[in-house]
Amino acid sequence: MPVLSVREGWLDTSGPVRPLLVAIFGWVAEQERTRLIERTKAGLERARREGKRLGRIPASPVKVAAALQRIREGASIREAAKAVGLNRETVRRVGAAARVAV
Repeated sequence: MPVLSVREGWLDTSGPVRPLLVAIFGWVAEQERTRLIERTKAGLERARREGKRLGRIPASPVKVAAALQRIREGASIREAAKAVGLNRETVRRVGAAARVAV
């Protein structure tokens, strides 16, 4: 699908200039992507240096233990998670890691 700009006549990609424009736009996009990755890595590194916590907050060990105990007593994952206020996928993941029958 050709690009046609009303204001920029040189941007008509239906003519012989199309391969050149596609190459230039591709190069510009690649450079921007590279800069974006660099800025993201620099921001993460700065946050680590400043001691900021990155990622998801871990589930409370007390809640996890309570959920796993409920499962051992016969509750379903959904029931156990809801009773202690955790996401059921968290309970499933931790239960699998702890080798509890979930």
